[in-house]
Amino acid sequence: MSGPRPTIPPAGGTGVILGDPARMQDPARTARNALEIVIADLEQMELEFDPKVLEILPKTIATLYVALDTEPEEPAHADALREAIAMMDEARELLARANDGTPRSAVLDRPLHILGDARGLLAHRIEEVFDLQVHSMRGRRFSMIPGDAETSRNKPFRASIGLPRLHSLARPRVSVETTRAARASEPLAAPPPHIEKPKDLDALKAFGAAASSGDFAKQFDEPEPEAKPPAEPPPQFAFEVAVDEQDALRTLARDTLEDIGTLSNLRQPIPTETWLDQLPFEQRLLDNLDYFASLGGACLPLITLYHKEADVPDAMRAFAVAFTLGCIEGSDTIGTAMAVFKRSAPEEWSGFVDGFVLAPHPAIDEQLPELLTHPNPKLAAVTLDILAKRGAVPDDAIAWMQPRKDRGINLALACAAGSNLPRDAALTYLDELLYSNIDDELWLAAASSALRRGHGHARDRIRDMLREPPSLARAEGGIHLLGLAGHPRDVEMLGWAARSYPTPKVARALGRFGHVGAIPTLIELLAVGDAVAEAAGESLDRITAAGLREVVEEPWDTGLPPELREAAEAQGAPVPMRKVEKVILDPAQWNAWWREHYKLFDINKKYRAGVPFIPIHVIDELEAKSAPRSAREEATFELACILRDVLRFSPSDWVVRQQSQLAELRTLVNGLGGESGGWWFAGAPARPER
Repeated sequence: MSGPRPTIPPAGGTGVILGDPARMQDPARTARNALEIVIADLEQMELEFDPKVLEILPKTIATLYVALDTEPEEPAHADALREAIAMMDEARELLARANDGTPRSAVLDRPLHILGDARGLLAHRIEEVFDLQVHSMRGRRFSMIPGDAETSRNKPFRASIGLPRLHSLARPRVSVETTRAARASEPLAAPPPHIEKPKDLDALKAFGAAASSGDFAKQFDEPEPEAKPPAEPPPQFAFEVAVDEQDALRTLARDTLEDIGTLSNLRQPIPTETWLDQLPFEQRLLDNLDYFASLGGACLPLITLYHKEADVPDAMRAFAVAFTLGCIEGSDTIGTAMAVFKRSAPEEWSGFVDGFVLAPHPAIDEQLPELLTHPNPKLAAVTLDILAKRGAVPDDAIAWMQPRKDRGINLALACAAGSNLPRDAALTYLDELLYSNIDDELWLAAASSALRRGHGHARDRIRDMLREPPSLARAEGGIHLLGLAGHPRDVEMLGWAARSYPTPKVARALGRFGHVGAIPTLIELLAVGDAVAEAAGESLDRITAAGLREVVEEPWDTGLPPELREAAEAQGAPVPMRKVEKVILDPAQWNAWWREHYKLFDINKKYRAGVPFIPIHVIDELEAKSAPRSAREEATFELACILRDVLRFSPSDWVVRQQSQLAELRTLVNGLGGESGGWWFAGAPARPER
């Protein structure tokens, strides 16, 4: 940020940074964040201190979760705050003992100050809660009768079918275990013996006698260490000892977490599978989630332990943490997942993104925005990506994050503005980016989001850019965007751009554009090269459905590693082949077909599969089993441009949810009306342009 981060100076506190007060909905949550900062600082210290501190602070966090999950009127709320204060006082006292005032122990000043500020917050909160409880007692005589805060809100176990269930378990609160082994303070060396300075003649004679007899030397001799008794060998049993039941449950829980992490990859479709083929893998993932929940709350601490035991960063373990904790009710589960997320390596963030996005816990949308002001801008950008995919970006995110002037944050904001944030604020921010000197990826992200929000000026900006594109990547991206969300009058510019930049991406963009005026250009691209010709053939078939196809044999990529494939070829193993149906790429045959059929097409309309385009064609493509992931992502963007802010659909979401949303979208799109073939950008007819 351009200035210092906001601070919370409680009564008697020092104003040490605890977080952003505008985003802290509860003092207990602010104190929890403060304790996580203290734990992170202590784990990195070389200074010796009482290791009990690293046991107390996680327990304090777990106690604060009790306050977060109970209403202020409940007795358990105030009790949790008082218990947390007592434990913080104990931790402060233990740390103060190690702070001897030397420069080396000055590293404890920050943790001590943060603990003091957090304690002040909780003490002030207890006074407010007391006043609230006294006021509420006037109308409810029995409101202060203690209840079981842990189990009063438990719900019956329900299996996850198609979508994950939020499980409610009877359990203690969880928190992150410390990642640094507690260091025991080494005992201080005994001070040297004190020898009085002789003050008279008799004392001087006694001093000389002691020195000559060797009595002084004996005082400085160190005692010999006591011999340690030899370690007893473990007893030998004539039979295998039975595994304790608790250990057996923990083993099952750990194996289940490993399955959850593995299935996070299996639910991602491979080239030979369709999006509908992922339903069985998703159900297996949900079955493992339910099985883990059925083992009980005692196994919850294993989640963070399973993550810590990895020798190298592991995105699958990160997914297991975020997704599993994101399916267990309680603010402590999300708080613990966030704490692990903040400490994890960047190589694991993709797993956290998938886990948080797919989990149903509503507290993710409430607590994760706290990380938008995290000192690490990369972590803040990843957090923004998660919230954008969940549709939960705070309305004031631009005001909070843009002043940091970080490229990664600006890219995340540009992407999020396409489906989140108030429209006026989003378009103002995107316009600023489109007229700034920024890199290609950021500029294209801003243009894409502006088109998705129905911003007509974005198309004008893309057209201006294509007259003198600064790079091939920006030219390709601009043509691709106009192909998805352009206007009929863009056909000439797209034809000129395609001849200037004949790439597969450009050829496929003309197929999405669908104007029959692009057909001659696509036929020309058939003679450019293999990759471009194949893309041009796909686009011609997408527009016309001419049926110019042939069955050919091509090498079959079996997925073998390159070294194994090369070894097999060196030994003379035959290359596996398969027969596939492909579009004919002969320009002569396409020219002959076009001369015969061009009169059947209206030059003022957009076509898909040989018929005038209507938005329902996009729904058909999204529902098609054969549509690859890349085509479904393009179709999602195309539909978003038509529906603008209405669309909440992701081709990487749960299959069951996609099927339900597509059924709703089909009904919605059917009611849009409009002339067949006149749909171009955001539901606007071909003429005039909006």
